[in-house]
Amino acid sequence: MASRSKRTYNLSETTIHRVRELSEEYGAARTQDAVVDLAVERLYVELREHAEAARWTTAAADPDFRAEVRQIARDLAAAESWPA
Repeated sequence: MASRSKRTYNLSETTIHRVRELSEEYGAARTQDAVVDLAVERLYVELREHAEAARWTTAAADPDFRAEVRQIARDLAAAESWPA
């Protein structure tokens, strides 16, 4: 189990209620702390994936990157073919 650290955050009453509800009524996680862990991890993954998608979109518009990808595809096409 990862080490834990006590922190204090100022949360809205709505957020506090929702964290409690997610844990107790919906069983999203065993504890309220675990609900927060889960929520932060999901947000982190979502934002990281969004940033990666943006980088790929930028790369796809780059003519040098596209040329390099085409060259790699040509190089791998021969290397991945079955012997005759």
